[in-house]
Amino acid sequence: MTKKKLIEFNSFCRSKNIGFILGNILGLYGHAFVDFGDNYKCLDKTGENLPSQIVVNITKEKDGIVTVHEDKRHSFTDGDYATFREV
Repeated sequence: MTKKKLIEFNSFCRSKNIGFILGNILGLYGHAFVDFGDNYKCLDKTGENLPSQIVVNITKEKDGIVTVHEDKRHSFTDGDYATFREV
């Protein structure tokens, strides 16, 4: 299938709000292309279980600083989403 035809399929799917997934295996390697539209948010970057932390403090500034229990290290980075439960 040509690149032009694949772009047509993807454009059609986007116009109908349909997710588009393309995968190829070519001998010893392969690739995948996924397009669920501009509003799709991928919250699981690694496929690993989501981490859980105990929050001990949140500052009251506009951009608050969240402090977790000192015995635990976390892998959160700027731009990550967090859900607070059992508050």
